[in-house]
Amino acid sequence: MKRLLGLLIGTLLLSSCVTADYSSDNRTIANNKYSNAEIGLTLQFPASWEAKLDQIYGSDTVELVALAPPEQNYSAEVYVQIEARKGTDLAAILDTVALEVKADIPDLGQYHSDIKDLDGKEYGEISYTTTSRGNLLKYKQDLIIRSGKHIWVSYVDLASRFDQNTDFTSISQSMTIE
Repeated sequence: MKRLLGLLIGTLLLSSCVTADYSSDNRTIANNKYSNAEIGLTLQFPASWEAKLDQIYGSDTVELVALAPPEQNYSAEVYVQIEARKGTDLAAILDTVALEVKADIPDLGQYHSDIKDLDGKEYGEISYTTTSRGNLLKYKQDLIIRSGKHIWVSYVDLASRFDQNTDFTSISQSMTIE
């Protein structure tokens, strides 16, 4: 979890990202649609967004990072991280995540978690605010559990505009879980 929290802040450093060479029949980005057949996840991004696979941050690799064009010197982003972790009890996992997030983020604000349903498939959702590099940011993270993997789909933007971000609404509504 600490690695996940590090990546939350690390995504702000996208200018230092390197795209790793990778090809797989299981993962595609075509017409700004990300699909990963192995984990059963699909997301559609607006045409103005840039999506890249395998973004490297130090020793960690994030499955996908998608960036909106910058506004107010900040680009809204969505990223996907896949972790091989044990545990399938979503409520217990969300309780553990709450404790870890609260311990690791000193200026944590507006923390909320819930269990949601998408076409009969449960997933967890957490949201919170924190300050990074002088910006108050809001995070919404969806946790999907599939095949012994925890899949995090994270949405990040300036807190002042997060709730009005219609791109996030369309991306979230496009999400399918097989």
